[in-house]
Amino acid sequence: MIRKLHLSLFFVLLGTAAFSKDKIIVTDAGIPKEKREAILLLNGFGSLYHSDKNQIKALGHQGFDLLIPDYISRQSIAGCVENLQEFYANNHLSQYKAIHVFAYIVGSWTVNQWIPQYHPQNIASIVYDRSALQERVPQILDHDNPHLSGMFFGKIMHDLAEMQYPVLANPSCNTGLIIECKASHILFKKKSSFDALPPIHHEIDGFHQPTPHYAYYFQSHDDLYTQLDQISEDILHFFREGKFPPTVSQLPCSLDPFGPYYKP
Repeated sequence: MIRKLHLSLFFVLLGTAAFSKDKIIVTDAGIPKEKREAILLLNGFGSLYHSDKNQIKALGHQGFDLLIPDYISRQSIAGCVENLQEFYANNHLSQYKAIHVFAYIVGSWTVNQWIPQYHPQNIASIVYDRSALQERVPQILDHDNPHLSGMFFGKIMHDLAEMQYPVLANPSCNTGLIIECKASHILFKKKSSFDALPPIHHEIDGFHQPTPHYAYYFQSHDDLYTQLDQISEDILHFFREGKFPPTVSQLPCSLDPFGPYYKP
């Protein structure tokens, strides 16, 4: 068992070295930055073990520059905020006509503290990737395997487990939520710990980010990294039109979130 854990840690750290680097993909360098718009992709812990290949396929060269910062601190969410600001300042992102944010869970906690702290003026919209299921994972890992999760992710896992969602109150930009309804593989492995916690609720009010714009998908947190192209048109529609297309569902999924993992 210890050998397997050490191998898992090796591959996570290898993945971190391989994938976690700042990336800026410019659609048309011939157009001045002041006339271009960009997508700021704020990854989460999934970026440590999933390549960004599908994310780039889904969101790159879609009429927006694609900005993927290596901003996640091993120490704290506060460190993530500082790293994001450094990326924004060093790459002169204030020169963009507009920036649209797509934020995974760590990114959501980060951007909602970065905006009121640094007041960037060109954030036009934010799409949050939220999951009542996956947002239990930091608490479970921090309780069940604090030493191992600290080795994998650093002190930030404990920070995230203890921190309430920092609501972005009265945002000046347009906001929308995509809501995952399927459990991730790691949550299935930790289902007994998940079941011991109070029940979750998928209703929009429970995400504490008021907005009329939201959509439910029977996809897991892993899927949002490896199969983002399946829903990316809805995200791009939001960035272009300020709303999701009328075809999205605003009803919580009725399927068993753990159903896909059960053997027939």
